[in-house]
Amino acid sequence: ESKLEKFEKVKNEFFATVKFVCEIISVKKDKNDKVVEGNPDKIKTVTDCWKFTKSSVSKNPNWFLCEIISK
Repeated sequence: ESKLEKFEKVKNEFFATVKFVCEIISVKKDKNDKVVEGNPDKIKTVTDCWKFTKSSVSKNPNWFLCEIISK
């Protein structure tokens, strides 16, 4: 899931904050495929907010990631 949380202009910069919610399974295995960390059956919900920036005067269409906030 993703959602635009905030959009603002400060001087000559645009800022867009996007909230991402995802479900992940985190597992680390050794060379013999034995689980050494995590749980392959446990689903974890992760919520992050990514803040992007772009110059309002630039002709470059690219946005740049400037901050990640984990919740």
